[in-house]
Amino acid sequence: MKIPLRENTRFKNIYDGQTCFIFGNGASIKYMNLSDFKDNKSIAINLMVLHEDFHELDCCAYVLPESYFFYKYFRNPYDKKFKENIIGNLFRKKIKNFNDINLFTSISNYFGAPIDNTYYFHHFDKKIPDKNFINLSYKFSMMAGGLYAALGVSIYFGFTKAILIGCDYLMTPRMYGHFYSIPRKFGKVDYSNPYAKLLSEIRELIDVEIMGINANSSWLKYHEYTNVANKPIKYRENVEILDSYSLNEMHRAYIDGQFPHKIIKNEDD
Repeated sequence: MKIPLRENTRFKNIYDGQTCFIFGNGASIKYMNLSDFKDNKSIAINLMVLHEDFHELDCCAYVLPESYFFYKYFRNPYDKKFKENIIGNLFRKKIKNFNDINLFTSISNYFGAPIDNTYYFHHFDKKIPDKNFINLSYKFSMMAGGLYAALGVSIYFGFTKAILIGCDYLMTPRMYGHFYSIPRKFGKVDYSNPYAKLLSEIRELIDVEIMGINANSSWLKYHEYTNVANKPIKYRENVEILDSYSLNEMHRAYIDGQFPHKIIKNEDD
């Protein structure tokens, strides 16, 4: 039987001195070919596994820190009702195709592990990101969201540089939306940096850069994807990136009030 947290010591500095990609779920991924990112190890966040080309990545870790996410039934965080966990069940179905990937999640998910290689972390009341508590086998203070947890994992793994992909909220002006949803209509332009404190806290531990599509500027050292691809880029809508089962399940979750992002267009869109 695995002993939660103690098992994580095997990952300490296993990629010492290397560079990794961290994949968020932003809309810029609709312009990208995942086969262009095989040169470095990748860490995926949240729902990246739904991308039909996810298998193209050399994924050394998958990070989903949300509490109680892997149980078949849950209390919906939006309407507070106890019901079928549509998105959680969809994730479980998809991640089982990648049983060799190391999945890291909150210890609250201990009895819902979707694959054999599931590992856990906990903050032990260290809920504010703190460079002194980035220990997967003890106090892990990087649990406020997917990017926090992925950066924490990359530091523990020993990576010295992380290049963020699909983390569009660090662009100025910010790009909205996700690769799995329909395009989001732009509202008020927001030039604030939502991760200023996080990036300031870890700057001594890892170099963090970002890659995007036609950004004016960013809060980090910026790489233009078109310079990496060396070929014309092609935009793909979510219906070209997700299979029909995933699209229908996510749409069902949206209709049921479990998911905030619209998935399928109607005539009014």
